Amino acid sequence: MKKYNIITIKEGISSNEIAHELANYDDTPEFTVVNLLNQTKGKGRGTNKWFSELGKSLTFSIIVYPRFLNSQLSFYISKLTSIAVVEALQNFSHKIKIKWPNDIYFNNKKLGGILIENCFENDKITYSIVGIGINVNQTNFPSELPNPISLLQITGDNSQLINLENTLYKIIRKFVKWYTILKNEDHNGYAIIDKTYFKYLTGRSKTIEYKTNDEKILKGKIISVDEFGFINIKNSAGIVLSYNIDEIKLIKF
Repeated sequence: MKKYNIITIKEGISSNEIAHELANYDDTPEFTVVNLLNQTKGKGRGTNKWFSELGKSLTFSIIVYPRFLNSQLSFYISKLTSIAVVEALQNFSHKIKIKWPNDIYFNNKKLGGILIENCFENDKITYSIVGIGINVNQTNFPSELPNPISLLQITGDNSQLINLENTLYKIIRKFVKWYTILKNEDHNGYAIIDKTYFKYLTGRSKTIEYKTNDEKILKGKIISVDEFGFINIKNSAGIVLSYNIDEIKLIKF
């Protein structure tokens, strides 16, 4: 295995919080990984929380310095991370997909989540904290979680636990690969990432249902997710409507 700068910590509130502290030190190298074995107060998008069980899940954060990336294009970090996670887990099932904007799903069940936190200076990103949580060997989840699933449940073989370290390394390797593609603008990294992200997007090119903030339930076909993270949906009249993550919720995809 290639060696990475992985800092493994037994217990803490959040791997993202620890990574933020490290990113403010000048000598913290890019691709430093904070691997938290027991995350007591994991964060999700907005006010959401991330549940993890000691020794049965992956909760880690990767530090990168994408100063080459304009702040308006920060969603590319989210896109490439989603791609990396899905590709790293394809050996478990080819049905593992991205649910817009960056959740990791198996069929209609949530396998993992991604939380990107960026630090900006003027129109550039000084650093990004890429938080990733994957349900690996859990079989029991809190009742308030609506639709969780783990890699172990996907395999259906409870007699053989999945190696957490191997899975972590697979995701890191894929992340470094796709981050390098983004950084290498001469090879049209943006277009490659756009195409691959859409390939792995659940509900793509199909009729889906979604709920707007005013509780309307609408139908349409996902035709793209743009460079800013907006999802573009064509309705039955052929009109393309664009939404950000705060405006709609996908309910059938």
